[in-house]
Amino acid sequence: MNKRLAIYVIYDKDGIIDDYIPYFLNALSDFVSHMVIVCNGKVNGTGMEKLKTFTSDVFVRQNIGFDAGAIKDVLLNLFGWEKVMEYDELLICNDTFYGPIFPLSELFNDMSKKDVDFWGITQRKDYTDGPYISVPKYLQSYFINVNSRLLKSDDFHAFWINLALPESYGITIINYEIAFSQLFSEKGYAYTSYISENCNHNYTYLDPYNLIIKYRCPIIKRKSLAYENEDELSYMGGENKNRLMELLEDNKLYDTSLIWDNLLRVRNIRDIKNTLHLDYVFPTLALNSPEIEIKPKTALVILHLHYHQMTDECLSYLNNVPAAVDIVVTTSAMDVYTKAKEFLSNKPNSRVRLVDNRGRDVSALLVACNDLLQDYEYVCFTHDKDTNLVASKRSAESFRHILLENTLASETYIHNVIAKFEKNPKLGFLNIPSPYHRPYFGTLGNEWTNNFDSVKMLMKKIDVDSPVSVDKHPFCLGTAFWCRSSAMKPLFYYNWTLSDFPPEPLPANGTINHAIERILSYVAQSQGYYSGHMMSDTYAAIRSVDLEKIIIKLTKSIEYKDFNAYQLLFKEDNFANNGNLLDFCNKYDALYIYGTGFYGAFTANLLIAARQEFYGFIVSDGMTKYESYLGYPVFYLSEIDFTAESVGVVIAVASKSHHEVTSILSKAGAKNIL
Repeated sequence: MNKRLAIYVIYDKDGIIDDYIPYFLNALSDFVSHMVIVCNGKVNGTGMEKLKTFTSDVFVRQNIGFDAGAIKDVLLNLFGWEKVMEYDELLICNDTFYGPIFPLSELFNDMSKKDVDFWGITQRKDYTDGPYISVPKYLQSYFINVNSRLLKSDDFHAFWINLALPESYGITIINYEIAFSQLFSEKGYAYTSYISENCNHNYTYLDPYNLIIKYRCPIIKRKSLAYENEDELSYMGGENKNRLMELLEDNKLYDTSLIWDNLLRVRNIRDIKNTLHLDYVFPTLALNSPEIEIKPKTALVILHLHYHQMTDECLSYLNNVPAAVDIVVTTSAMDVYTKAKEFLSNKPNSRVRLVDNRGRDVSALLVACNDLLQDYEYVCFTHDKDTNLVASKRSAESFRHILLENTLASETYIHNVIAKFEKNPKLGFLNIPSPYHRPYFGTLGNEWTNNFDSVKMLMKKIDVDSPVSVDKHPFCLGTAFWCRSSAMKPLFYYNWTLSDFPPEPLPANGTINHAIERILSYVAQSQGYYSGHMMSDTYAAIRSVDLEKIIIKLTKSIEYKDFNAYQLLFKEDNFANNGNLLDFCNKYDALYIYGTGFYGAFTANLLIAARQEFYGFIVSDGMTKYESYLGYPVFYLSEIDFTAESVGVVIAVASKSHHEVTSILSKAGAKNIL
C-alpha cells in the first residue's frame, strides 16, 4: 500500500474536541501511514489528550489564513516539506463534517482505481451566479487526496509557497479551494470526485439525504444541518432535511448523539430548527406510535387561568388529557379556583392551586409549581389569553386558540407528543408556533431588541451559557410548550420567589417574564437537547393556507419583479421597502455606486431591475480599476466632482467597511451618501 500522510485541520472557538472527531480519526487511521493534526486557535487539555492518541504531531497555531494557512504552515514549517516528501500520497481534510456514514474502505478502494493525480469526495460543476460571477468546476476542499505525481511536483510546492494567506472565508474559497482544482487542471493534472455526478449546486448542504441514499456519500457536512441560507429555496425545497437524522438512526449508519453533542454546542438552535425543518405536525385522531404507553406519574399538564370569562372554554381542553397524565390548574382568582375544583372533582390525578398574580403565568409555573417540576419526566405548560379591550378581543381569541390547540388538542394529540419525546432522547423542548395575525405579525421577524438586555441578565442569573445572538428573532413566543424536564433543569431547579418577578402593571417589554419566554429553547440547548415547534394537524392546515396568502400578497406588493431567485427577492424587498434605496436614488441626477465587487454588482442589478439609471462605479485611487464593469464606466474617486448637489453615492461594500468608505467619501467632498 502507498504511504499516505494525512493532515487534519481543526477549528473550535472554545478549544473543545467533540467526540465526532476521534470517531472519524479512528476510522481514518486504517488508511493512512501517519497523521498530522493542526488546530487553529486553541485546544483544551482534554481535547489534546484525545488527539494525542492518534499522533504525536499535534500542532496548535494562531487562527490565521483559515484552513489554507494551517495546511501551508504544516507543509512548509511545522512538519516540513522534506518529511512530507517521504510519503506517496497526501490527504488533506478538516473537521467540518461528520462521518464516516459508510466504511471508508468503499471510498479508498474505489478511488485507488482512478487514474488521476488528485481526488475528493464531491465537486461542484462550473456555474454562473447572475451576470457577474462565473465559477469553474472544482473539488470541495474538506477532503482532498493528492497522489504521487502531483505531490512530488515543483508545481505543488510552488502553489503553497506562493499562496497568500486569505483574510476572509470568501477569499479562501476563491484563492485556495477553487484555485487548487483550476490551477493544477490547467497544468495537466487530472482529478475526479467520488460522487460522480457534477453537482451544479452545493448538494453537500442542500441535499445530504440523497447524497447518502443515491451515492453512499460517507460524510455529512455540518453546514447541511445548521445553515440558514435564503438562496436554498432558489434550487429546491427542504423536503429531505427533516428525514436525515431518522435515516441515520433507523439504518444504524451513524451515532447521531455525536452530531447533536457538537451541533448544539456550536450552532444557534433556530438555525438548526430551520435547516432540519423541526416543525412537528401531530395528528389529533390517529396514533403515530400506538406501541408506546404513557406511564402514570411521568407527565404533568399545568394550565394557568386568569380571565374569568374564559374559564369554561379553557377547562374543557383538560378533558383531552390522558388518564395517566397528572393535571394542575393555577389561578389567582377565587371564583376560577372554585370552578376549576368542581370541574376536576372526578379526576383523581388533578389539583388546583391558588397563586399570587405577581409574575402572571410565568411565576405560576416557576414559583407555585416549583415543587412538582422535578418529579415528572415530561411537563406541559399552557395558559389562557384574553383582553378587556373590545378592539383586541378577536386577536386575543386567535392567540388563545394557538396556545391551547397546539398543546392540548386531543387525547391522541397529547399521546403523539409524548411519544415523539420517547422516541427522540435528544428532543428537549416543543413550543407552539408564533402567531402571525395582527398585532403579532412583526414577531415573525427580528424581535430581540426590546428584550435582549433582560435575556442576558436572566441567562447569567440561572447560569446558562448558550449561543444566543442579538440578531436572531425569538424561537419562542407565548409560554405554551411541552418539554423534557431535564432539558429545563437550570430554569426548573432554580429557587424562584415572587420577588424575582415585577409587580403589575407589567411593562410591554424588557421584564424577566419576557426573557423567560424567549430563552426556553436556549436553556434546552445548554443541556444538550434540541427544540422544535409542534402543531396539531387541524391548526397546521389553517396556518399553511394563511402563510401562503401572506407570501402571495407580499410578492405582489414589490414594485419590480425582474428577479429569478428567492435571495434576490428578499434583498429587493429589504432595499425597496425598508432600505429606501430607490427613494435615495431618485433624488440625484448623477448617481454612482462605490465598489466593483459582489455588493457593487448586486446593487447595480437591483437598480437595473428597477429601471433606475446611474452613471457608473467608483473605486478609491490606487485600487484595481476596470475600464468598465457590467457595461458601466468605472471612475477613480479623484475623477468625480462631488461639489454638485446632484451627485449621490451608494456604498456597496461589506458592512464592516461602511464606516471606512464613508470617511473616504466625506473627505473627498461627497455630501449625499447611502
